[in-house]
Amino acid sequence: MLQLLEFTHNNIIATRTDTMLSAAGYAKILPLVHNIESRGKKVRWYFEIDDNSILDESYCSKPATDGDYQLAFPRAAAMEKIAIVATEKWQVFLTVIKGIAPNADVRCFGLQDRKKAMKWIEV
Repeated sequence: MLQLLEFTHNNIIATRTDTMLSAAGYAKILPLVHNIESRGKKVRWYFEIDDNSILDESYCSKPATDGDYQLAFPRAAAMEKIAIVATEKWQVFLTVIKGIAPNADVRCFGLQDRKKAMKWIEV
């Protein structure tokens, strides 16, 4: 389930999930994305993936460059920065995120580097 974190402020959306990112989960933050865009800003997304989450590698096996996610993840062009905070097994998920938001600066951080990721997303 996608959870909104207290770190959310200004043009930063901070979330934590214990499941795979889905269109339904993304839909939860879509109103925040629209609000940030309406103020003329780009979205910076701190996205933490719980270590106990189960990774379905088939989810990440198909390149996401063909526009498949355009309908499922609207407003991807609004993304400026995305910090993925997760264990190493989730780094394969980076390919999916880069396909969803190809113009965003996407970086991975280990769970031990949460503070570093938060600092990066703010700058």
